[in-house]
Amino acid sequence: MACCSTPLRSKRLPKGIAMTDLYPDRKAVAAKNRAVVFSIVGCFLFAGIILGPLAIWQARIATARGVNARGWEILGWIGTVGAAVIIMYNMGVLQPH
Repeated sequence: MACCSTPLRSKRLPKGIAMTDLYPDRKAVAAKNRAVVFSIVGCFLFAGIILGPLAIWQARIATARGVNARGWEILGWIGTVGAAVIIMYNMGVLQPH
């Protein structure tokens, strides 16, 4: 039973690095995962006018907490602008005269 007597955190980290620096925040990862779902569904199922801003919002939360979600924020913007263009085209605003 000698293997179980040593604690899991017995290894020392390099100076200046805390245990929290090694693992991202769980809420940040969850926000990034929500941004992934919102941006992909918003772009490909033409629900970007609703899901695009949600993807942008969640990606900014993840980025503020230290998880890189910039690409999903950009995809959220693409879904939002694309949906707005499609809606304006269907309303007749962007159709040639």
